[in-house]
Amino acid sequence: MLVMWMRRGQFGRRLSAMRDSQVACATLGMSLARTKLMVFMLSAAMAGLAGALYGGLKGSAGPIDFQMFQSLPILLLAVLGGITTASGALIGGLAFSFLNVLQAHFPSIAGLTFVFTGLGAISILRNPNGLSFLISQRLRHFFPGLSDQPATLPEPVFEEGVERVAASAG
Repeated sequence: MLVMWMRRGQFGRRLSAMRDSQVACATLGMSLARTKLMVFMLSAAMAGLAGALYGGLKGSAGPIDFQMFQSLPILLLAVLGGITTASGALIGGLAFSFLNVLQAHFPSIAGLTFVFTGLGAISILRNPNGLSFLISQRLRHFFPGLSDQPATLPEPVFEEGVERVAASAG
C-alpha cells in the first residue's frame, strides 16, 4: 500500500518524469542527483524490510539463503507475477510463500518451488507482462468500467457563446 501511495503521489510523478526524460527534468530544475539518492535510500529500506520478513519466514537467514540459485526462484516468481506492478510483486511473493508452506506440509515433493518456478518461466513466453496484467485484462473483460486511464472532466458547455462571457466581464 505504501508503494502504491508513493507511485500515485508527487514522488511517483517525479520518478515517471525522470524515467521519460532526464534531460527535460534537469531543464525544469529538478535535482536528478537528489532524486536518485532518494530512490537508492528507499530501495535499501525496502530491501532491509524484505530481508527481515524473509528471515521471519525462514526462521533464520544466512549467507546460504542469498546465493544466486537460492534467490532465483524469488526473482522468477516476481517476474511471473508482473515485476512492473506492485500487485505483480505481491502475487509473486504470495506464490513463493504458498509453495514453501505446501512443501513444508508435503516433504515428499522436495524441490516443488523450483519446478513451479521453471514452469512459470516457460509460461512467460506467452505472457511477458506477468499474471497481474492477465488478471487485470480478465477483470476489464467482466467489468468494462475499469480502466487505466484517469477520469476526465466533461467538456464545458457554452449556452450563448463567447460574446456573453466577454460582455459580462466588461
